[in-house]
Amino acid sequence: MNEERKTLDRELARVKMSANRVAVVEANEKIHKLLIEKLLPEKGKLLEAVMKAGPLLQTPLVAEPLPEWRHPPLPL
Repeated sequence: MNEERKTLDRELARVKMSANRVAVVEANEKIHKLLIEKLLPEKGKLLEAVMKAGPLLQTPLVAEPLPEWRHPPLPL
């Protein structure tokens, strides 16, 4: 009886790990598809792109504003 329980527990753990791996692969594929559609800013212009996107990101947030940066970037 005890051996059967251990065997079932091991099998359940294997199934859970397998399902988790499948979910991770699916999530990675979705993220990859989203990233392919987005263009990266020009080299050296990342901070500028983030600063411009700030108001766009804050608009859909009704519950609360974006958190304040702990170490804000130097002014341009």
